[in-house]
Amino acid sequence: MKTDRNPKPPVPWKKIFIGPDATDHDIKAAAMELNLVNVAKALAEKAHKGKFGNDGKTPHIVHARRMVGWLLKSGASDRVIAAAWLHDILGRGRLTEAELKRAGVPSPVIEAVVALSKRPGESYYDYLARVEANPIARRVKIADMIDNVVDEPSPQARRRYQHGLACLLSDTIAAL
Repeated sequence: MKTDRNPKPPVPWKKIFIGPDATDHDIKAAAMELNLVNVAKALAEKAHKGKFGNDGKTPHIVHARRMVGWLLKSGASDRVIAAAWLHDILGRGRLTEAELKRAGVPSPVIEAVVALSKRPGESYYDYLARVEANPIARRVKIADMIDNVVDEPSPQARRRYQHGLACLLSDTIAAL
C-alpha cells in the first residue's frame, strides 16, 4: 500500500450554503462572498420554492437547472448563466427588480431578466422584440424555448415556441 509522506494540508474553504430558506440578509452576505452565478442560483431557489412545472410533480427549479446546463456547455458568460437562473422570477409575487438590485445583481443581468418577463397585455410579438433587443435575454430565451419544447408541451405551446425560436434565430441562420 502506497502512502503519501507529505499529504497536502486541507484547503480552508469557508462553507456557505444558501438554500430556499435563505433570508434577504443571507443572500446579500453571499453576494459579497460568492460569485454572481451562485447568488442568482440562490435567488432562484428561494423564488421557486414549492413551485412545480406543468406536470405538477417536477420542481420548477429543474427547468432553470437544465437551461443552465446547456448554456454552460455552450460557453455562456456568468451574466448569461445568472440571467438563466433568474429568467422566471419577476412577477407572480416572487421577486422584484429592487430585490435583485439589493442582492447585488448587476444592471445588465437585471435588464435581461426584465426583458425576459412578459408584461400584462403585451403581445407575443412585442415581447419577442424586447427579448431580441437584449443579447443576454435573447440567448437565455432560446435556451428556455428549447427546454420547453423538449418538455412535451401542448400542440399550441409547441407552435408558439417553434415560432419564437424561428424569430430569435433568424439572424443566426442567415449568417450561416
